[in-house]
Amino acid sequence: MNSLLLKALVNIPEINPGTDIADIIFTNIQTENISVKNGDIFVIAQKIISKAENRYIKLSNIEPSNEALSLAKEVDKTAEFIQVILDESNKIISSTNNMLITEHRLGFTNINAGIDQSNIPQKNNLALLLPKDPSNSAKKLGISLSKALNKNISVIISDSMTRPVSYTHLTLPTKRIV
Repeated sequence: MNSLLLKALVNIPEINPGTDIADIIFTNIQTENISVKNGDIFVIAQKIISKAENRYIKLSNIEPSNEALSLAKEVDKTAEFIQVILDESNKIISSTNNMLITEHRLGFTNINAGIDQSNIPQKNNLALLLPKDPSNSAKKLGISLSKALNKNISVIISDSMTRPVSYTHLTLPTKRIV
């Protein structure tokens, strides 16, 4: 069959460090009576994975370098935020329009090294980093979902710009009845 069906889960709670993402997804699938088939692909927002993996960093604990201080003036960001971008990047590709285009340490190009301050508690001056090892995160989530659903499930972790950050395809052993 040549078709594509997209289904958003509607009852995703606030994600905190340590949240079991597989359990939340499984519970929503059951509650919403969603049919899952072998080979289905789940696309998970990177931010959800980062929050569950406690990839928060407190900016007030960051000591900015001279490079961060200089870039901060150029792009109108705090030097601490810029330092975190530098720490998460292999290199700065460009600085324009109050943002840095970087090559992230994971190898892909994105804005501000994928570091985010939206939709997270700001009372503690936090920033949220990308998952440390998104391929491993996708693999573990795929294994958990595949086991819970007794289906072969693949997982894509995607950033807010809809670029895949990671992908895993799993094949569970089939049961033979003799």
